[in-house]
Order: sequence, then structure tokens, then C-alpha cells
Amino acid sequence: MREYNLGLDIGTNSVGWAVVDENNQIVKKGGKALWGVRMFDEAQSAMDTRIYRNSRRRINRRNQRLVLLQNEFYDEIIKVDLTFFQRLKDSFFKKEDKLNKNSYTFFDDNITDKEYFKKFPTIYHLRKHLLHNDEKIDIRMLYLALHHIIKYRGHFLHSGNVDLNSFQKIKDTLESFNSKMDEMSLEFEDNEDYFAHIEFDEYLEMNLKNIMLSQTSKKEKKKKLVELFKVGQKSLTNELLIELLVNKKVKLDKLSITKDKKYESCEINFEKEELFEDIEKARTITELFYILDEIINIKGIVDYYYLLKIIGSNEYLSDSMVKIYDKHCEDLHELKNFIKEYCPDKYDECFRKTSDSKLCNYPKYVGMNSVNQKMERFSHCKKEDFYKYLKNLFNTIENEKAKPKIEKFKQAIENDDFLNRQNSSHNSSIPMQLNLKELTVILNKQSKYYPFLKDKNSDGYSVLDRIIAIFEYKIPYYVGPLNKNSKYSWLIKRSDEKITPWNYEKIIDLDASAKEFIQRMQNKCTYLKGENDYCLPKKSILFSEYNCLQYLNRLIINGALIKDELKKEIYENIFLCYKKPTKKNIIEYLKTNHNYDETTLKSNISEVNCDMSSYIQFKEIYGEDFEQNFNIIEEIIKDITIFEDKKILEKRLKEIYHLSDDKVQKIKSLNYKGYATLSKHFLNDFYSVNKQTNERYGPIIQIMRDTNYNLQQVIYDDRYNFIKAIDDYNKENLNIAKKLNVSDFIDEYIYVSPIMKRSLIQSYNIIQELEKILGQPISKYYIECSRVNSGSSKITASRYNQLKELYKNCQSQVNDLSKNYININKLSKQLEECKDKLRADKLYFYFTQFGKCMYTLEDIDLDDVFSGKYDIDHIYPQSLIKDDSLSNRVLTNKEKNGKKDNKFIFDIPGFLSKEAEAFYKKLLECKLITKEKYRRLTMKQIDDNELSVFVNRQLVATNQSIKGLVEVLKIYKGVKPTNIVYSKATNINDFRNNYDLYKSRTANNYHHAHDAYLNVVIGKTLDDYYRYNYLQKSKDILDLKNKKITINPEKILSKNRYIYKNGEKKVIWDLEKNLKMIKTNLYYRFDINETIMTRTSNKMFKKTGISPSGKSENLIPIKTSDSRCDVLKYGGIKSNSYSFYCIVELSDKKEKKSYILEAIPKTHSDKLEEYIEQSIDKKKVSDFKIINRNIKSNIIIEYEKLRYVITGKSGERYLIKNFKDRNFSYNAIKTIKHIEKYNYQKKFEIPVEETKEKIILAPKNKDTKEISLTLNECQALLDEIISLFKKDIYAYDIINKIASNLEENKQNLTLINLIKVLTEVLVLLKTNERGTADLTLINMNKDTGTLRINKTLKPGMKFISESPTGYYRKVIFEVPNGI
Repeated sequence: MREYNLGLDIGTNSVGWAVVDENNQIVKKGGKALWGVRMFDEAQSAMDTRIYRNSRRRINRRNQRLVLLQNEFYDEIIKVDLTFFQRLKDSFFKKEDKLNKNSYTFFDDNITDKEYFKKFPTIYHLRKHLLHNDEKIDIRMLYLALHHIIKYRGHFLHSGNVDLNSFQKIKDTLESFNSKMDEMSLEFEDNEDYFAHIEFDEYLEMNLKNIMLSQTSKKEKKKKLVELFKVGQKSLTNELLIELLVNKKVKLDKLSITKDKKYESCEINFEKEELFEDIEKARTITELFYILDEIINIKGIVDYYYLLKIIGSNEYLSDSMVKIYDKHCEDLHELKNFIKEYCPDKYDECFRKTSDSKLCNYPKYVGMNSVNQKMERFSHCKKEDFYKYLKNLFNTIENEKAKPKIEKFKQAIENDDFLNRQNSSHNSSIPMQLNLKELTVILNKQSKYYPFLKDKNSDGYSVLDRIIAIFEYKIPYYVGPLNKNSKYSWLIKRSDEKITPWNYEKIIDLDASAKEFIQRMQNKCTYLKGENDYCLPKKSILFSEYNCLQYLNRLIINGALIKDELKKEIYENIFLCYKKPTKKNIIEYLKTNHNYDETTLKSNISEVNCDMSSYIQFKEIYGEDFEQNFNIIEEIIKDITIFEDKKILEKRLKEIYHLSDDKVQKIKSLNYKGYATLSKHFLNDFYSVNKQTNERYGPIIQIMRDTNYNLQQVIYDDRYNFIKAIDDYNKENLNIAKKLNVSDFIDEYIYVSPIMKRSLIQSYNIIQELEKILGQPISKYYIECSRVNSGSSKITASRYNQLKELYKNCQSQVNDLSKNYININKLSKQLEECKDKLRADKLYFYFTQFGKCMYTLEDIDLDDVFSGKYDIDHIYPQSLIKDDSLSNRVLTNKEKNGKKDNKFIFDIPGFLSKEAEAFYKKLLECKLITKEKYRRLTMKQIDDNELSVFVNRQLVATNQSIKGLVEVLKIYKGVKPTNIVYSKATNINDFRNNYDLYKSRTANNYHHAHDAYLNVVIGKTLDDYYRYNYLQKSKDILDLKNKKITINPEKILSKNRYIYKNGEKKVIWDLEKNLKMIKTNLYYRFDINETIMTRTSNKMFKKTGISPSGKSENLIPIKTSDSRCDVLKYGGIKSNSYSFYCIVELSDKKEKKSYILEAIPKTHSDKLEEYIEQSIDKKKVSDFKIINRNIKSNIIIEYEKLRYVITGKSGERYLIKNFKDRNFSYNAIKTIKHIEKYNYQKKFEIPVEETKEKIILAPKNKDTKEISLTLNECQALLDEIISLFKKDIYAYDIINKIASNLEENKQNLTLINLIKVLTEVLVLLKTNERGTADLTLINMNKDTGTLRINKTLKPGMKFISESPTGYYRKVIFEVPNGI
């Protein structure tokens, strides 16, 4: 068999692929080059669907509760008022559409609505009356009060009674928040300040309460909270926690850590009902993974203070709500009088005008207005917008006498205490217990006058009992959907009797359902795929120990990894004794018991992010019986993690584990959340065998106890051979999996996000088809392994702001460096002068090193930084290791750097001065360098483990999506692990940069296929090199230590390389030959296959917003089942979503045939004929026939030389995307790349040097050449684009017009305007992208370039079905000629 290697570049909406032979040439079959790009719509997680589904279920369940309440009252109320319920049902409709023509909504002629509202202006007035008066009330009023309580019952976040006098969760929540900060600081090492801790003292809770309840502005509260928590303005505590405490909302995509990552808008708002759904949506923001679970706890604190504020000394919630109403009336009266007196001309605008949709006046704020004695209702504007309107109004008043009143109003607005509404979003903070208290009191009082409330049914439940049960009815989450026929249901029922709020505990077998839920909830282990390899809870004692060992095994003491005995000592005396061990605990222990230097320890030891709290808690509960009950305790921890409902937890503790009441109560108080990614089997029961020695190793947790290895080192160490053991185990256990299709296999066995699932399936389909084309299996797979969160570890706060803040804080800390005088004032002035130039690393290092050479400590003259006297040096030498992070680079004297000569610092005796280490400590204390940089500067040796890690990074992947594909290949397809190679994206990018192999995402989509090709060429070379030089030749890493070989990919690829195989010398890299071949393939051949995945949409609507009445275009009635829902009166749902398309043959009265393409909405997918009949013009069409019933979205259409796909509908025309990509020359790609760089620098205000003829983006220096954009280059690119647009393959009318206008205006464009025009036109015609261009500079519209076709199809049009690679194609319909 021939050698066929496959390169893959996998993204969220594309897969690039390339088949390459043993000579690094693209393989051809049947005249087609086997490389290409498979495109598809990025898969949405199930989140959006889940959000709508949860919202729909919540509303349905609320309606069900109200129906149940109505059933309890129906017979009694119709005795008094036969049409009461019909009038309530008709209240939505206008008078002419009501079925019951009674003048009143609530009552009849005995009690008018007007009389009712005069006595009870709001529902809370009625509730208050019922609570404080022991008298019979009209049964309809009783029903209205109960209806309101049950409809808006409050949240269920707190179990048991809500005691406003004590709230225990504040300290726990803040401590838990601190713990999450620790985890995040480890993930983003260079940003310790951003993840700063809240500092606790004994007065924190009292001071927090005083601030939260104070009558001060939000701005002042935020300032005081920053001071109280002792964190910086640029900290996650301030941006997230404090923002939520004060404003109750935060935009997660706008935080410092996320704002440059292009996430979709994602707001957490405590006042929205969809809070839980929004938190789920936020899980796509990977940077905030650790902290999201804390948001609900933070809401608990906010709710507590809000309730304290509104309830105060009142007995009931309704009392407080009436007070809010009375205060609102007083504020309104005062405001109206003020407006009448000082700006009467604004009175109508402020209190009556509703015609201006953008005006946020009082009627818009309260959502209603009385016009000609008719109440007009509309949606509320935001409170902030109304306040802003009032402030602007006050600012127009110049009368001095009005100033005191204005200040009073403004202060009330700042304190959020002006014209507050009863029914506001704040009400989401109200727990159900407050409403339950009122419900119980009202029912007990009125049951004396309405005996039916005490009548019992055959089950022994009274009406009163059933109403309370309706209120409390909440299906436990572990029961799931009640529809037993649903594929998502795991419900276990004892009988088929109908489930009601008062009998569900009898009908549903809660224990059995809970067991089913446990099985569904547990994810499978990341590594082992056996049937019972479920993940451990995060608080499992075994997993807690694993976490602690991960931390302890990397602990550095005096420049070396901690010794085994000391590790065990710390574990036993710190981690097994403190529920929340800290860095301070470890330092104190080592200082007291081993006389270590405190300063050195502070520098070396990182914050503790693990604990054995569950061990300590259960040790206290079980005492001497702990060891013998260890397995039971682990099961109990799993139950605590799963069952938030303490009732079922208590039941299980008693019935399954037979625990005493004392133990049950103690265990019930524990709260554990979340699961690990590893199983008990993997950590504690899994072994491997070394085939050479037959030695048995394991379990993994024991190896970690006995060594300094972390998990990755244990797994990938050749001595232990765990990789093969894992593969063998999975193959043995997953034979049954191969009977599934690949999609079901991924669902069942592969842990990967739904967004990446589509990419994996498409990759697999490409592989299957390629093997069919080649007639043999793929030899080796080279898969691009993108760096996870690359770049996300750097907070986007500017270097200037960061340094300015650090200098301000470290003034007092530099005074003791007498031998190395540091003039902070001088440096601060220089910083101001250079604040726009700090993106230059040399300048940044100058300021982080206090203006000194990092090795000699001599002062550097700022003017000499770029003179050539100073170099940037790599602490770990580049000749060996590729690491360009800030933690591995310093600014140093060129002559001194020459003496270092690509060695480690510790290899050169006397290289650093005696004062150097003290200077580095001071830089660390001032937070100008990271702990890792300090460690590298002061380390005394580098051990084998660390060098092994660097090598293994080149050989293994950490990206979860790549691991998913690897699992599919190994387990499902049976590919040998040695035939899968991870090709690092950073290596490909470095190679491109070093040899000017420009890559532009703007130009076209070919770069996906190009990267797949390079994955093979570069990946194969590096893999051969590493495996020969490290895995075979250097068994013990000595050659690395002796500098005989390098592991830096850039150095490896910088010259010819060879290996000896079977005694023969084999060239694995010929630099000159390969560069020539690569450049030819990347820039001089355009035979790349581009295909797109077709689909059928299941969406019902694109948007569910209700359009205002009076606007009927494309609206769908709110209730399609009710003919009264006229969209002109009541509005409707907008933006119908089209599921698929049909080709329809039309016949006119002369039997002349034509063909149209008709978009079919999901709402009519099962009524095609009916829908089409309504759509066609019956005056012109006598008959129709559906030719093809299922034309999917994204199907390829070809007409003459055009090739495109349909993307949507606009009126009677279809919007299309071009699907014939643009071919650019090498020079054009280079210019486009530089335009991208220019736009990036302008966006972030990075200075560039501009003239009429040239823009210098990066000046030439010793190490790099100049990067610039010239007028000639841009004009050449424009000429190439004009020529491109004139080709037959782009013969769209609008494109021809654009080409003509570009030709006419190109000589009139300055360089800057030319770049603007190029930026815009490059948006057009890119494959699978629909964009418009702002071409006002060439006398065209601002949104030019939309491509459209008519729904009537032209003769010769072809609808094409293509296989994933594009190798196979089929015409599924061609419009006949001669029609």
C-alpha cells in the first residue's frame, strides 16, 4: 500500500483537509486534487433551545396552577356570578372581540370595577385587607387575591423558613468566591491582581450590611465595597461580584478578561426570570467556567439585603408593597406640582405623551396611560432610562428657586428611591416563603366564612390543603419530565393515576426516579470508557486527595521540587487538619518546624486551590468509625452532590444508610456541588504493565503519593505505559460501541461540547469518504492541535494602566534596595511619556525591571533601549526550548547576553551578582514579574521531569475537541495510537511567520486546507525528529542537558535534518526544497475543493418578539387557534423561520409551465399544498405541482458559471451567498495581511507612521524587518480585485457595477481611503459569507453588495448535491430549457 497521510484542521464551522503522499505532494485521484474545506453552520449548543423550552414550561406550569385553583373555586363562584371566569378569560381582547359583552372585567352591577379599584388600588391593597381584617369578603375578591399569590409565588432558592434576622450564607459565599479566584489565578498565571482575594476581618459582614442598606448612590456603594474587600478597580471581584451586589446585573462579555474574545452579548441580570437560563448560556465563556456556579449564591446575598430593605419592620410582604405604592403616589404628586410650577410647557411631554416611541417619560415608565377615559397599555421602559429622562429635564430648568428641589429629586434617584413601582423586576428577589405565609393566613381566616374550603375529597385532602399544595407544587429536578413517553423522561411511577400537586409523592416512586437520575447525571471518565466508569463528585475524598497531590507534587521549596517525606508531612499536618488550607498555613509550618526563610517561601509557594474539607467533616461525624465506613461515606458524598432537596437526602440517609438522627442532621448541613472528570476506577483501581519487565504499575493515585509526578506525567511516562493500558481497556470495553453510528457513538462515549460534535462528525465523514476514494486506509493522521485559551491568559487592561497602578503601590517597597537605587518618580514620568509605545516588549521590560538590566542590574538609559545595546534574552535558552512567554524573557545588556550563550543561568558560575536575587524578590513583591519568572531566574537546576514536560508538549494534545476526534479514530475506527500525530498550531504559525508564508482569513477560506497540508508537512518532520532524537536515541534526556539536540521547533526547521533508519541515512527535512514546494502549493494552485453541509432547520421562529399592533407584515397570530387574534389589533410573532424549500411547477391558463422555489416555514411543514396554494397568484396560475419536496438549506445552485447557496428570504426574493472562492496572488495575500494588521492597530489605537505614499506598521530593527503598506501595493491589490470581479464566475449585476465604480474612482483615492475601500470590498464574494460593503467613497450605498435571486427559476439552473469532499456530485434537479 502507498503512504497516504491526512492532515486535518478542525474548527467550529469548518474542517480543512489534505491528503499528502510520502513526498509531501498533494494526492490526485480521478483528476481531482484531494484537499479541501468542508463548511457548515456552527452548531449551537442545546442551550438556546433549552432556554426557550424552560421558559415555555415555566409559563405552562404557572397556567396549570391557575387552572387547578379555578377548579377549586368554580362551583362556588358561578353560584354568585355565572360569567366571572369568562370575563377574566376575555380580558386580553378589545371590547368588540369579547364573547361576554358585560361592561366590567372583574365584577358585575353589584360591585363595579371602579368601586373595587377605589377601595383597592392594587392587588396588594386587597391582600393587606384580607390579612389584617377578620371579616367575610366577596368570594371573587378572595379568588383574585389567591390567584395573584399563586401566579407570582416567588423563587424557591431557599429551603425551610426564611429568617431575615440571620443569614448564614454571606461568609460562605465570599469564601467560596475566593476559592474560585484561586482556581482562576492558576489558569491565568500572569494576572494575580485580577483574581485578588477578598480580605476578611471580624467586621466584614457588619460593614457589608451597612453599605448595602445605606441611602447612598450606587457609585458610592461600589467605592466603599472596593475598599471593604481590599481589591483593585481592575479585579474580577470588582467587575463581577461588586457589580452584581450593587447593580444586580453585569455583562459577562464586557469584563476585562472577556471583552476582546468576541463572545456574543451575555448579561446576567438578577431581575430577570431567565436567570438560570442566562447562567447556562454563559457557560460558553470559557474564561468564567469556575465562577458561574457562584452567581446564584451572590443573588442570595442581594435578595437578603433587598428584603431587609423593603420588609423592614412590616409583618407581611403586602404591607411593604402598599408602602411602596403610597410613597410612589407622594413622589408623583410632588413631581407633578414641581413640573407645573417650573416648566409647565413640559407637563404633557412628561405625563401624557406616548406617540414618541423613544421618549422614556412617566407613562412609558409605568406602562400605561389614560386617554379619553380609556386605559392604554404598553411595555415598560427601563427605570434607568426614565431616570435619565428626568435628569435631562431637570438640567433644562435654570430657576434658582428650583435648585433645592432638583437636588432632592436627584439624590433620591441616585439612591434608587424615587417613584419605585410595586411590580418591578426587583420582585424576582422575593422568596416563596413570604407569599406562602400570606396565603396560609388568608385561607385560615376566610375558611370560617366559606366552609367549602374545609371540605375533604376521597383522598382526605381539604380544598384549603389542595390550594396550599398547588402553591408549593414544584416537581423535584431528579424526577424530570412527567410525560413517561418522552425520550427525555426517566420517571418511575407506582400507578397510572393522574399526577396532582397533592398526590405526586404517592404516584411517583421518588427513590427509584432518583436512582435513574443519578445514572443520567453522571458523566463518564475522561480517560476510561467502561460501562461503570462514572466521574467522581468534586468533593469525593479520593478526588480531593488527587487535587491536593496535583498541588503538592509541583511545590517548589528552595528552588527544587518538594521531597517525598516533607510532602507527606505537609499533607498530614496541613491538608488533613485545615478545612481551608492556605499558603500562609504552609509557610508558618515550614518556618516553625524546618527553619525555612519566610521571604523565599512566599516567593516560591503558590496560593492553595485544593482542600480535604470533606475528609475532615466526615472524620468529625464518624470519628473512629471513619475508616471502616469509607466506601459508604463516598456514596453519601455522591448523594449530597446530586440531591439539593434535603428531604430526599434525609430519607436516603435513614433508609439506605441507616444513620442515626444526629449523623443525619450533621450531614444534611453539608453542601457539595459539581463533578470531577475522573472516575474512581481510573484513580484507584487501574493498573498498567511494562511489557519489557512485566512490572505492574498503579494505581495512579499511589504513584502520585510516592512521586512528584502530576497526572499528565504519570500517564505519558514510558516507564508506566498507561497510554497503551488505557487504549487496550477502552477497546475491550467498547466493542459494542462500534455497532452504533458515529453520531450516537459520540453522544454515548465521547465527552465533547455540542458545538464541537458537528465538527467531529464532519471530520469522520471526510475520512470515510477519502478511504473509499483511495481504496485503502489512511496511513497517518496529522491533526492540528490549537492552543487552548491562547491569548486569553492576558488581561486586556493596557500595559500602561497596569504599570501605573503597580508603580503607585510599590513606592514604599523599593526604599530598602539601597545598593540598587530606584527612582520611582523618574520612572513614572518616563512611563507617562512612553504610554503609547508600551506594546514594544523592550520598553515594557524596561519598566517591569525598574529601568535596569536584569542580569547586571546596571541602569539602562531609556534612549538606548532600541539602540542595539540591549537584547531580549530567553531565560530558558531558545536553542533548546520554544517559550516566548513574558515569564521567559528579560531585557539585558547585549554583551552580558553574549556571555550567557544559550545556556541556563545556573550553568554559568558567578553569572549573576549577589544582589540579583534580592532584586528579583522585590520585583516579585511589587508584582512586576510573575512567580514563574522569579522561579526561572533563581532556580539552581532543571530536573528531568521539567525537560520531559517540554518534550511531551510537542507529542500530546490537551485540546478537548482534538481528544474527541482521537477517541473516535482509536476506539470507533480502530486506528493505532502511533498513527495519530498532533500538529501544534503554534508551530505552523511560527513557520509561516519565519518564511513569509502569509495567511489571511479575509482573503478566502483556502487557509483551512493550507493549514491541513502544513499539518502533515511540518507535523511529520517534527514528529520524526522528536521520536528519533528523544524517544529512541536519548533514553534519559542527557543529550538535552548537554545541549546536543534541541526541542525548539523553529530551530529544528531552520536547517536540513535527517535520521538513521535501519542503518540508512534518511532526509526528513530539506529546507530549500520544501520551502519551494510549500510556496507553490499555497499560492500558485487553486484546485481546493470547497463544500457545504446542507441542513433542514427545526426552528419555528427566528425571533419570538411580539410586534406592535397595526403592523401586519409577515406576522403570525399570537394564538393561531383563536380567530379573534387579528395581528392588526394584537400584533403577532415576527420572523418566521424557513425549514426547507420546495421546487414547484406552475401551469398558467395556457398550460405554459414555469418553476419557482418556495420557502416552507416550520409551521407549515406538514401542510405543503395548503401553504403553496395560499402563496401563488391564482389569477395567473391555473394549477401547480410539487416537483421536489425537500430542498435543504445550503444546497449548491449552479447557473451558467455562477455557483451559490440560498441563505434566506427577503420579500419575494431570496438572499444568496457566493460559493466560488476568490483566488489571490502571493503579493495580494501579503497586502491583505498588512491591511488586517493596519485595521487592528487603528482599532486599538496603536500608533503608525503615515505618509501619502506609505504607512509603516512596524519599523525595522535588529531582529525584524519593516512591515509597511504602500500606495502602489494597495493599488495593485485593487486592480487585482477589479479584474476578479469582472470574471464570468462573479457575473452578478451588483458585482459588475461595483467593479465599474472601482475602476472609475480608483485614481481619486488617497492611501487611507484606498485602504478603507479595500477593507470593505474584501467582505464581498467570500465563500459562504454574506456581507455588505460601505462604498460611499466610490459613490455607492453604505450597504452595497447583497446578492439576490428571484423565486422564479431560470432554465438551466441546477440544484447540486455534493459529498463531504466534493469528489462525488449529483444533479438533483435541473430547470428544463425551452419553458
